[in-house]
Amino acid sequence: MGQTKKAGIRTISRAKALRNELVITEIKGALSSLFHYTNIESFANIVASKCIWLSRIDRMNDGTEVFKEASRTYAFCMTAVPTESVGMWIAYGVPRRDAIRVRFSGKAIHEIFTAHHGRVEVHPVKSGLADTARTIQGEISLQYVGYVSRNGDRVHVRNKIFKFAEDLKSSREEVMNSYGSFIKWLGWAYEHEIRLVVQLDKEIDADKIQLDISGVVEKALTYKSKKRNATQGMPSVVVGPWGNCEDFIRKFSSKIEDRADREDVGYFLEHAAADAPLVRESEFAGKIHLGRCTNCNKKDACDCGYCEVKGCML
Repeated sequence: MGQTKKAGIRTISRAKALRNELVITEIKGALSSLFHYTNIESFANIVASKCIWLSRIDRMNDGTEVFKEASRTYAFCMTAVPTESVGMWIAYGVPRRDAIRVRFSGKAIHEIFTAHHGRVEVHPVKSGLADTARTIQGEISLQYVGYVSRNGDRVHVRNKIFKFAEDLKSSREEVMNSYGSFIKWLGWAYEHEIRLVVQLDKEIDADKIQLDISGVVEKALTYKSKKRNATQGMPSVVVGPWGNCEDFIRKFSSKIEDRADREDVGYFLEHAAADAPLVRESEFAGKIHLGRCTNCNKKDACDCGYCEVKGCML
């Protein structure tokens, strides 16, 4: 009995340590910049509205990610890894020709919830439209994602592994249920994911929610290096392997033209020029080959719209 009690105490202590490891309470070092893989239209929508859309956690691409409270939990997914990932480009660079990676200020992201003491108001989004007349409240947090092994006996978090006692280990589903939006299957570990998570006070019928991030948008667009004599900072946008800077600037400008006189947008468009770029092309440009569109037979990036509508391999 004594041994069982001690093992239980150790497991509770380990679980508490794991949760503390997952929640981000301070922004420093590698977290100063956070990166989001998306497409031109989604980025233009973020800039135009100064809002992001968080997706309902059980309707995202990891089909195993189902746990209690999932129906009222929404997330915006990022990574702190500055180097590009082929896996991330392939998974999230859709449509291929419009794939981009956006840099956000980690500090500004963190300020979103610290300024509101962990409470925010959001708007439900249904069929692509935000219901701005309706507000829902919820708890907001910034979290590392931990990755649980198949049998649930260990969770990988950054450079640490949390092991559970053999006689008390949980199944993968039980671990995910206990830690909610903190945990994914180990197969996703290459993403090194960080999530901005909102857990609503009540369940709503919406695939996404809209959250005001005014400060983050401006800091993403107008980022400058603090180094002396530096003419530019880290690019705000990296254009994916299947696109180029000229096409990005043209498409982004056309989608955001009614906001071009806004100071942050004007600065971004001005400095997206070749002499002081806030936009650059992917280091994998021309190096990721995915085959040909089954409809128009164009290699790597389809122009016919078939990929988005029919779901072909590109």
